[in-house]
Amino acid sequence: MAPTGLLSKKDNVPVPLRAVKVDATVTGYAAHVDCSLEYENVETQPIEAIFTFPVDSSSAVVDFTAALDGRKIKGKVQEKQQARETYDDAIASGQSAFLAESE
Repeated sequence: MAPTGLLSKKDNVPVPLRAVKVDATVTGYAAHVDCSLEYENVETQPIEAIFTFPVDSSSAVVDFTAALDGRKIKGKVQEKQQARETYDDAIASGQSAFLAESE
């Protein structure tokens, strides 16, 4: 099984996970699950990291929000190529950015 969680893109080392909170609501045959994961960058410099979260093929991710230094960054759905370009542009200009992809 491939590693999951937040991994440093440079060396594939896990970023320390500090807290987890899960809230779930089940209605009939459907479940709404909110997962909050808190990671801490212990490096002296900002890092580029890859977040991998296992999702069953019959499930859907409907929202993604990341908090970084007190700021909330809400995900935006784009076509795959456009999303990669938006991400690359943000990183190249020194901004914080998140990219979520499904396989």
